[in-house]
Amino acid sequence: MQNKAILIGNTGKDAEHFESNGFEKVSFSLATSKKWRDRETGEKKDATEWHNIVVTNKHLIPVVRNIAKGTKLYIEGEIRYRSYEKDGQKRYVTEIVIPAFGGEVVFLEAKGDGGSGGQASSYY
Repeated sequence: MQNKAILIGNTGKDAEHFESNGFEKVSFSLATSKKWRDRETGEKKDATEWHNIVVTNKHLIPVVRNIAKGTKLYIEGEIRYRSYEKDGQKRYVTEIVIPAFGGEVVFLEAKGDGGSGGQASSYY
């Protein structure tokens, strides 16, 4: 995989299962955060980025189908850009796609794990 994105974050919603062009897919959002201290003011700052994740890997779909909001994950996938038209307006979407061959989803913390951070399961 030459185009590779690696993210560690928490899911922002329960996974959604759907079909597109005859293929089964699962999607969910993933939040990644960073924290820092402003050099000039010393004030603590933080920022959260949201990523659209789409799983097309048929071996992973049964695993990720029931991902719940708040699950901590390690994701490896490909960055993909697409556009579509809605209400006469062209819209653009950036997604991290776990493709049919390749990619990885690792459960870092099971929901309700109490923040142990231990790896629960790894799937390719």
